[in-house]
Amino acid sequence: MQTIINAIELQLNSITIDNQIFWFGNNLSIENNFRESVHFLPAFDEILISYKTREASILLEHQSKAFTNNGIFKPIILKNSKVIGTWKRTIKKDHVKIETQFFHETENHKKAILFEGIKAFENYLEAKIVIE
Repeated sequence: MQTIINAIELQLNSITIDNQIFWFGNNLSIENNFRESVHFLPAFDEILISYKTREASILLEHQSKAFTNNGIFKPIILKNSKVIGTWKRTIKKDHVKIETQFFHETENHKKAILFEGIKAFENYLEAKIVIE
């Protein structure tokens, strides 16, 4: 792999995060255009499925909470490109119940901000969402 990278290195940019080099095309900028984001992603989203090593998105200590060695993945909560917990949806007669499990204790006012990220899902389902 390193031989291939050496051959095309002039066509690539790289960034080092936690002593690991990440390569991407020259057409992408490494400037910090950061924007706060929260996403409730499905179980088989590419953010975890696509990579052999997933430490850029989820700490090693939390990986067993998000997926098993047998390839069973849970829906994840992603905040600023980092997995911070898992979620589960249960459809009830008059509402949809969303259960969350955060990897770290999260203050209630921060949870309220995170739950704003699921409002679009409520519109999509055309049903009231109750979060537990």
